Amino acid sequence: MALLLLSAPPVFAQNGVMPAPVAIAESGEDALYTVRDVAVDVTAASAAAARDKAIFDGQRAALAQLLERIGADSGFDPAKIDNGKITRLVRNFEITNEKSSRVRYIAKLDVSFRPQAVRNLLDGAGAHYMTTASRPVIVLPVSGVDKRAVLWEERTPWRNACESLLRTESLTPVIIPSGEMSDISAISADDALAGNAKAIEAIAANYNAEFVLVAAFPGGETDPANPLTVIVSRYDANGDNQGQNGLAIPAAPTHEAQLAAAVAQLDKLIKQYRAGTAPIAGHTDGGAAPVFDGQENTLPVHASLASLPELTRLRQRLGAVPLIRRADVTSIKNGGANLQLAFQGNIEQLTEALAQQGLTIGQTPEGVWQLQER
Repeated sequence: MALLLLSAPPVFAQNGVMPAPVAIAESGEDALYTVRDVAVDVTAASAAAARDKAIFDGQRAALAQLLERIGADSGFDPAKIDNGKITRLVRNFEITNEKSSRVRYIAKLDVSFRPQAVRNLLDGAGAHYMTTASRPVIVLPVSGVDKRAVLWEERTPWRNACESLLRTESLTPVIIPSGEMSDISAISADDALAGNAKAIEAIAANYNAEFVLVAAFPGGETDPANPLTVIVSRYDANGDNQGQNGLAIPAAPTHEAQLAAAVAQLDKLIKQYRAGTAPIAGHTDGGAAPVFDGQENTLPVHASLASLPELTRLRQRLGAVPLIRRADVTSIKNGGANLQLAFQGNIEQLTEALAQQGLTIGQTPEGVWQLQER
């Protein structure tokens, strides 16, 4: 049951004024700027103090979800906004499932924000955001299972992890097709890996998608102690290949942690695709390159170089590495070059093969793979 304190006086806290809970509208712009079911669980010196902090925390969490929904720049951090400013953005809120003890407060909040106030805040910070919904992006999570590609036949850990990307109410919607008959008849796992244009076009048409991403994960038998690469192939709504990006996933303590890291990188890449800031994708002949059974993978790398002759010499050395099929230069800037390596095997095998040619590869804290000479 909802707790609607329609006549309750405002609660004053040290960082601002908190309005009393009221019922929330369901339609139009209000619906877009309303975030529901924000869970709060706070322990404090008293139930009243816990409640005050929980409401402020819930409003802050709701604002973060709203900014995600309207595609606001990830650099705009709600954690850096004081409670009073957030309170002034709130039109009203509703408390549901309220429980409390002497020192603990648990509830769920529905928070409705003032649209113009939120836009003014973002405009003042120079942040980019959306006011109208874009067409959805489809993500097809293909997994390797027993040396075969799986998309619909079973629920894999990779599919389960990717479903956290599902955003249907956002202005930047992301769809993970669930495997309805219309999905299965449109495209198979083999079609997705091969980049079958007609099949890609069919699944895109099912959802009026802007573009389709095939995210190929090596499979459930990978050892999380080893880094791996997830190949993301992008296709437009007509099924035309827009290139590939290799997501270099570092080693992790558990398989679940490595999956979560892969999804986080995929989420970042989707946002970069939409903003037009994604790394330049490599292209392959005949569609997407499968990543199972030691087949071809791609990896974007940066090499620090002082001159073009150094780049020529580096490419010659890369050409002597048996695992490397291609080393395409995607951009050249003062101080270095970005390359797309197409190679057989996994990152560990690539590292060993490079070492035999006096080259090393490693990942920076920002996730950039650096190629260096010893």
